[in-house]
Amino acid sequence: MILALFAAWAADPLVLGDPNGVSVKPGLLLNARVTSTLTDEPDLALQVQRFRPNLRGTILGQKARFFAQAELAGTISMLDAVVQLQPVPWFEVWAGRFLVPSSRAQLTPVPKLQYHAFAPSTVSEHRTRDVGVQLRAIPAEGRLDARIGVFSGLSDADTSRPFLFSRVSFDVVGKVPLDETQVINAPDGDPGFSIGAAASYGDDLRRTDEAIVLARMVAADAALRVWHIRVQTEGFARNWDDGQTDLGAYLQASVAPIDVLEVGSRFDMLESTTSQWTMQGLVAWYPKGDNLRTTLQYTWQQPDTKQPASQSVAIQQQLWF
Repeated sequence: MILALFAAWAADPLVLGDPNGVSVKPGLLLNARVTSTLTDEPDLALQVQRFRPNLRGTILGQKARFFAQAELAGTISMLDAVVQLQPVPWFEVWAGRFLVPSSRAQLTPVPKLQYHAFAPSTVSEHRTRDVGVQLRAIPAEGRLDARIGVFSGLSDADTSRPFLFSRVSFDVVGKVPLDETQVINAPDGDPGFSIGAAASYGDDLRRTDEAIVLARMVAADAALRVWHIRVQTEGFARNWDDGQTDLGAYLQASVAPIDVLEVGSRFDMLESTTSQWTMQGLVAWYPKGDNLRTTLQYTWQQPDTKQPASQSVAIQQQLWF
């Protein structure tokens, strides 16, 4: 009941000041889930996955915006602290600490992600958050989105040398928003098809051995929206300076038979020092849109062909405003 009241209030959130001048809007993302492993001895666990208070607002109206977000679940940390300057409608400058946008999934706001977490291949691909500067051009009425940036590498353990990244995407047909949820409630009802490509170069923290190695990465993604169906796929290839190569890709699809219910599935492959395969399915219920969402998710994962597969089921509640 309390969460529903918060979700209802989120439709008309508190904004302090003047959005055309200086303003501040407080917000919160809360994800709590209960997970059970499907084994001979099921293990039931309750976890607060995310507890992220945030502040967003304007400094000079839409010409200068800011966003700050902290994580209070588990290890307390400052996730985002970024200023976005937009001197003209088609050009932006981002400066501060934020998620390196290597792929479409990493550009999607976390409350709009369909699953409880990124696909394993996306986790392997991305560089998490870092301190840097990004230039973004969005001409052609926003259908073209081109980004280039340089980041310090401070978030990757002892990495000190900066790394470069670039990404470009284009809405070939219609427009597919950066939103993996509620396919039936898209801003417009027209079909859409979008493609994207990204590349990065610089030191990276290799998760398999916790070593910092120079890496070159290329990635591609595509998203399709037709009727009440949404399909999205991403893939990447990364070559480390010592000769190791990582490959990964996922494909996910969802359909919304009614405007408060969504059913989806996702298949993921990650090839590194071992081969990892993951299959997931979900049912999501949206009584108050993304502001209040309940998800039932099943996961089958085989981390190595020499190890038995694991299975789990999780129920997650999301509150966001």
